[in-house]
Amino acid sequence: MDLKTKIRALLTLDDPGLQATSEQKQRAFTALIDTLYRQATVCITATVINASILIYISYDVVSSGPLFFWAALMAGGVIFRILAALRYKNRRGHDSPLRLYRLMLASIIFIGFAWGMAVVCLIPKAGPSDHALFVVIVLCGMAAGALGGLAVPLSAYLGFSLPTLLAVVIRFAFLNHPLHLAVTGVTILFLSFTTVIAFKINRNRYRLQLMKDIFEEGVAEQTSRLKTVNQELENKIDALQNAHLMLEQERDRLETITGNIGAGLAVISRDYKILWANRVLKDMFGDKIEGRKCFTNFQLSRETCPECGVARIFDGEGKVIHEQPGLDTTGKKMWLQIIATPIKDAHENVTAALELVLPITDKKEAEALQERMARELEQVRKIEAIATLAGGIAHQFNNALTAVVGNIELLQLDYGHDENLNSYLQPILESAARMTEWTRQLLAYAEGGKYRPRTVCLVDFINETLPLLRHAIDQKIEILADLEKSECQAQNCKVHIDLAQMQMVLSSIVANAAEAIDGKGTIKISCKDCLGEDPLPGMDQDRYVCLSVEDNGRGMDEATRKRVFEPFFTTKFYGRGLGMAAVYGIVKHHGGYITIESESGKGTTVNLFLPKAKDDEQQTGQVAQVLAGTGRILLIEDEELVREINQALLERLGYEVVTAVDGSQALDLVKNSAQKYDLALLDIKLPDIDGAALFPMLRKQCPDMKVIVCSGYALDGPTQAILDAGAEDFIQKPFSMADIAAKIEKVLRFGTDSS
Repeated sequence: MDLKTKIRALLTLDDPGLQATSEQKQRAFTALIDTLYRQATVCITATVINASILIYISYDVVSSGPLFFWAALMAGGVIFRILAALRYKNRRGHDSPLRLYRLMLASIIFIGFAWGMAVVCLIPKAGPSDHALFVVIVLCGMAAGALGGLAVPLSAYLGFSLPTLLAVVIRFAFLNHPLHLAVTGVTILFLSFTTVIAFKINRNRYRLQLMKDIFEEGVAEQTSRLKTVNQELENKIDALQNAHLMLEQERDRLETITGNIGAGLAVISRDYKILWANRVLKDMFGDKIEGRKCFTNFQLSRETCPECGVARIFDGEGKVIHEQPGLDTTGKKMWLQIIATPIKDAHENVTAALELVLPITDKKEAEALQERMARELEQVRKIEAIATLAGGIAHQFNNALTAVVGNIELLQLDYGHDENLNSYLQPILESAARMTEWTRQLLAYAEGGKYRPRTVCLVDFINETLPLLRHAIDQKIEILADLEKSECQAQNCKVHIDLAQMQMVLSSIVANAAEAIDGKGTIKISCKDCLGEDPLPGMDQDRYVCLSVEDNGRGMDEATRKRVFEPFFTTKFYGRGLGMAAVYGIVKHHGGYITIESESGKGTTVNLFLPKAKDDEQQTGQVAQVLAGTGRILLIEDEELVREINQALLERLGYEVVTAVDGSQALDLVKNSAQKYDLALLDIKLPDIDGAALFPMLRKQCPDMKVIVCSGYALDGPTQAILDAGAEDFIQKPFSMADIAAKIEKVLRFGTDSS
């Protein structure tokens, strides 16, 4: 590059090293003009402040005329500068930035000229002074400040600094004082130095602006290319997202369909891994089943399930339907019905299996419950049928025994002095008593048994009964009583029971326990309050006391335990009695429960849950004795033999007896009798009218007549209903003369039985 070209490039700010177009150069120069405009506010503010300072300082030094002239000149320059800046700010599209720059440059030159006039107007003509030096310093300071605010572009700086500093040079050059000459020289050097600096600042900013413009254009070009590429990528991404969205929609649709069918679905590979599972199956076995072995999820096993339908599919079978148990996420057993179907490729090769899994746990449990309830219903029906039969047999036995016992007692009354005859009659009477106990067992099984209830402490009852039990079992067997009377009393272990019946219950249980022990063994009897425990579902534990008999015998299997309450069922060669069936009936009629816990080889525990006695239940009991009496009695009995013997017994006791064979005859006798009846002995079972229906009719016809219910059945059902309706007392067949005499005496004397 020759010297002429370099000088031209220097003056025109051109840079051959930058490959810039004229349009780019124009934009760079316009950017410098924008910078000049943005700095206008700072420059105007600095001008106003410094001018105000000079005016203030010069007010006492300079005469008012020059001072006001300069102030007006400076104000005009500031206004001109403000107008030029506003014109540039509000430029329109047809206004050229270069032409507007010329207007701003003119305003800058005008202000520079005004500052130069400060040398003329504000410095006296006298010799050097501090005020003159201060004015020069302010002017030089303004020129130095213009480097920051007006150095871009260079013409703006020169337009300001040349009029300002050249005025100082001219003003002080023609004065011969050395200080003036020194100020002149320093000003020239300062002007030269700041001009060079301004030139470099201007050139560097221009180059930076030009490079920025070139770089921005390059970036814009690359950005445009990137946008094009990015748009292509976005289009491809959109297409992929749309495809993915469609797949997700299809998957959601599939999940919705498969989730609403209420069955699990799974695709299982040939290595038994779950490739896919629907939400139903995940709810059964957990969210992380995909990718795991199917048998690991279904049965927590390391091997295939025993009846695996998938394995059979891979072995060549077609559709496979089977049931199998499994374990859910909590480890709880569940039942599943699985339908396995092969999945084949284009070559008909089985690549995987599709399993449809139906949870059938509720169905299985319902079937098991239905089967169990059917067995229990059958058992209940069997027991009820046998109980009905037992009750009927006991009733007939009691009627027959009434005649036997009554006739024997009559014979003893008539021929009691004949010892020979008594030796024959006494065994018959004892046999009749044993038969009476058997009928009581039958009635106990038929839910009878509460004949003479008393309130007793359960500990006292057991202690009184144990001596009767020990002599009846093998001496090798030890009976242990875990009883604490004080503790039992504190726990309110009092029950309202028939002592004889409950002794029979305890005796029967202990006898069975002894028979279950081979050789030496132990039978443990204990009692406790059930308060705070939950022995049976639905049982109010606060109202019961538990009597337990535990042995260490051979125990029972489940089948035997379920049949133990059947009448005449026994594990021995011969079944000789009612056994646990009678125990069940007695306990049940006492309002209690009975449970048996047993396992083969581990002994048996029988638990009797008896209701606690109420506070107002007092221990009662009377000694029966033969008491003669007087009065008129209506005997209502359909059995001829029973009616005749009872009539004979009552007449022997001194009563006037009128008999009726059925309810209708009894009503006629009461209605048409001129004499009143003191007492009626009412049988429950009559051929025409039931005793429960006959009682209110009799009471209506003869309100003052006492009624004793007399039946071969136990004190329950219809009998209890008559007592609840107002009958005075109850006596069970067969009865002795002493029993009926005492009962009649009590009713006629005291009225209703308090027990």
